[in-house]
Amino acid sequence: MKDYVVGGLHVRTIGEIASQIKDLGFNCVRLQWSIEMHLMNPKVGGAALEAMPELNGTRALALYDLVIFLFFSF
Repeated sequence: MKDYVVGGLHVRTIGEIASQIKDLGFNCVRLQWSIEMHLMNPKVGGAALEAMPELNGTRALALYDLVIFLFFSF
């Protein structure tokens, strides 16, 4: 994503998204990443994290790691 944030966090929390994916029976999720995200690792926030404003200012890779961690915990 152009905002370096996993899509959907502007409307729902990571937990809500992960829970719905599990409830729908999916056993695989594709998360996109980019070399630019890895190299720049910018702070993210604003509208891209509207559903989770407590994560504003988090670095892109830390947020990516958090998403993976929370998806595995469901």
